[in-house]
Amino acid sequence: MSKQTDLINIPDAITVSGSNVGIGTSSPDVALDVIGTTTSGIRLKSQESSSNGFNIYNNSATDTAVLNNPFNGPMLFETANTERMRIDSSGNVGIGVNSPASWAKLDILGTGGSQTGATQALHVKSPSATAGEGVGIRLSAASGSHEAVGIIGMVNNASGNAGSMTFHTYDGGGTIPERMRIDSSGNVGIGTSSIVDTAWYTSSGANTELALDGNSGYGIIHLRGTGAGSTNTEYTQGVGNGKFYMAYDAVANQHRMTVDSSGLVTMPYQPAFCTTGHTANFNNVTFKGTVLLNNGNCYSTSSGKFTAPVAGIYAFSFNLTTEDTNSHFSYISVNGGNANGYQLAYGVIYQTATQNIVVSLAAGDYVEGKRRATGYSVYKANFSGYLIG
Repeated sequence: MSKQTDLINIPDAITVSGSNVGIGTSSPDVALDVIGTTTSGIRLKSQESSSNGFNIYNNSATDTAVLNNPFNGPMLFETANTERMRIDSSGNVGIGVNSPASWAKLDILGTGGSQTGATQALHVKSPSATAGEGVGIRLSAASGSHEAVGIIGMVNNASGNAGSMTFHTYDGGGTIPERMRIDSSGNVGIGTSSIVDTAWYTSSGANTELALDGNSGYGIIHLRGTGAGSTNTEYTQGVGNGKFYMAYDAVANQHRMTVDSSGLVTMPYQPAFCTTGHTANFNNVTFKGTVLLNNGNCYSTSSGKFTAPVAGIYAFSFNLTTEDTNSHFSYISVNGGNANGYQLAYGVIYQTATQNIVVSLAAGDYVEGKRRATGYSVYKANFSGYLIG
C-alpha cells in the first residue's frame, strides 16, 4: 500500500478501507468491523496457551454480546494499569477486591472512614426530584409461585436536601407497603409516615421521636429476656380500645398496669391489704384482723404481719376505737420497733386513735398494728397498707 487510503481486498477475508479494517465485510464502519455467522467473534490467545483463549463475540439469534474467558480463572478489568474489578471463575464479582468472598455475588471494598461523609462503597441514585419519590434496593426470596420481597428505599422530602429512608415488605397485595421509616431528623416511624407529634414541639426542634401505629389493630411493643439469670421474662406494652396497656405480663397472662382514656391508672396486682376486728382480734399487743383485702398475699393472719415483697415506699394506717375508758396507746411497728410514736385514746367510750405513716421498706421488712396495754376492750380496729411505688 502506498497510502493509508489504498484499498486492499482479500476475497471473503479482509478488507482495508481507509483506516478501517473489515473482516467478513467489504464496507467496514469502524476501526475493526467483524461480520460472520450467528456466533461470530474475536479470539485472543497466547502462543503458550493450549486452551481457547479470550473470546469476544455476539449471538445474533439471541441478540447477546459475550465476553468469554474459557479458562478456570478470573476476568480482570483495569484502568491506569491497575485492577479495578474482577469476575472470578464462580461468577462472583469483586470491586477493589482481588479475592471476592465465595458466599457473595458482589464484594466491594470501599473507602474507610466515618459514614458521616462521602466514604460509601455503593451509591444508588434516583433521577427523580419529586417529593415522596426516590430509589430503592429490592431483595427477593422466591419459592415456587410465591415470592418474599423486601425493599430498602430513600424518598425525597418536599424541599431541601432531606428525605426519609423507608423499609417495605410484601404482604401478598397489589403493592409492597411501607412498614418503617427513618426521617432526616432521625425520628423513627413504624406503621406510619407521620412520625412527629406537634404536642411535643420545642422551639429548637431537637426532639428524636419513635412512632408506632397499629392502624386498625393494636400498637404493641414486646420486651423479652432472661437477664443475668435464667427466668424467662416477657412484658408487652400496647395501645388500643382507648387504653394504654403499660405492663402486660405475657408469661402470667396478666395486665399489671393500665391507663384508660381518662388518665386513670389501675394496678390490680399492687400489694395492698385491709383488715378489721375488735378485742378478740388482739393477741396480747398485736392486732390480727379479719382480712377484707389481701392483694399479693403479703399480710399474714396468723402473725398479723405485713411483709414487704419488694423494696419501695409504703403507706400504712392503724386506727382503734375504745370500748371502755382505759388509756389505749396504739402504734405502728416496723421490724418490731415503734415507727412513729403512740396515739392515745382514753377517758371516753368510743373514742378513736388513728395513726398514718409513709415509710421506706426493704424487701422482707415487716409492719404490724399494735397497742401497748392488754386486757382493754376494743370496739373496732382497722389496719391497712399498700405499696406506693
